[in-house]
Amino acid sequence: MADDEDTPEDSDITQNFNAPVENVAGRDINIQGVSPEKHAEVLAELMILRAKLEEANIPDGMVVSNEKREPTLEQIEAAEEALEIADELADSGVEFDPWGEIQLGCAADLSGQLERAEGHYKQALRHFKRNSNRDGEAASLGNLGTITETRGDLDEAERLYRESLKIFREIGDRRGEAASLGYLGTIVETRGDLDEAEQFQRQSLEIMIDVGDRQGEAAALSSLGI
Repeated sequence: MADDEDTPEDSDITQNFNAPVENVAGRDINIQGVSPEKHAEVLAELMILRAKLEEANIPDGMVVSNEKREPTLEQIEAAEEALEIADELADSGVEFDPWGEIQLGCAADLSGQLERAEGHYKQALRHFKRNSNRDGEAASLGNLGTITETRGDLDEAERLYRESLKIFREIGDRRGEAASLGYLGTIVETRGDLDEAEQFQRQSLEIMIDVGDRQGEAAALSSLGI
């Protein structure tokens, strides 16, 4: 009888095998390339991956933010472990959706793997453009801007931030708009134009206050030295 009771659960796993399942960013993930006998194992690894991304303080969904934070050693280690798990899942045939690619890009960025982070962001950008997902496209451009800025190419970083800002404004994403403005503020401040930098940061602050984003508000205030 015990074996009979277990059968429906095993059957459900097999029957649902070709259906997309929730990925680390709360969206769909393609596991059709995974052999059926590894299905349960993959789902378990996905849960561990999600937990590691949470430990690394990498949020779900759009992760563009103008907040500059210094990661802890624990967060860096969690990000590195998340990437290792992601590699194992990819070897098993898992395909991450573009929002998952952005999260993995953030994990790579956090752990200092800039080339890998750039690869994840570019992969996400290609997916978003192909599917006309403007929100995702803007988020990907913003994240690519942070990589470029870290490398010291301020002109290219500014271009990416401005392109991201343009899209966010077109689609009415005010939080994304505020984040892009904050990033542009850091670029012009690095160049020494403090007045223009202040204008960008004050615009960002006003929007963050309007949308009730306390974390973004705090980041903008910090950039203004308030």
